Amino acid sequence: MIHLLALLGVLSISFSAVFVRLAAVSPVTATFYRGAYAAPILGLVWLAQKSQDRRGARERWLAIASGLILAVDLNLWHESIAFVGAGLGTVIANVQVVFVAAAVWLLYGERPTLRRMVTIAVVLAGVALLSLKRT
Repeated sequence: MIHLLALLGVLSISFSAVFVRLAAVSPVTATFYRGAYAAPILGLVWLAQKSQDRRGARERWLAIASGLILAVDLNLWHESIAFVGAGLGTVIANVQVVFVAAAVWLLYGERPTLRRMVTIAVVLAGVALLSLKRT
């Protein structure tokens, strides 16, 4: 069951560029509503764990600053969808796995498997194919 939920989450995030493009709204509007839809759920989680929260003022301010940085990042992401298109925007978001794998190899010495190398090659080939400009 957990794998199915993870797959649904990945698919939802993967197609966010397509959904934003289909919504035909401004990047600021898309950013606002993505945050507005998440706020009630996050509020419920916060209320459920409020009694166990032992963070000080510094940690709370860091959390607020992180949220603001995320909002700016999300808005820039929505702006980039307008520039590069939904297809390439989807690929750019999903290419992060290549960078995470490279960081793990470099920072933690994890050895790449053949399966991971083939997957990365397919992802990079997709990026190359999508980035070709048709005339």
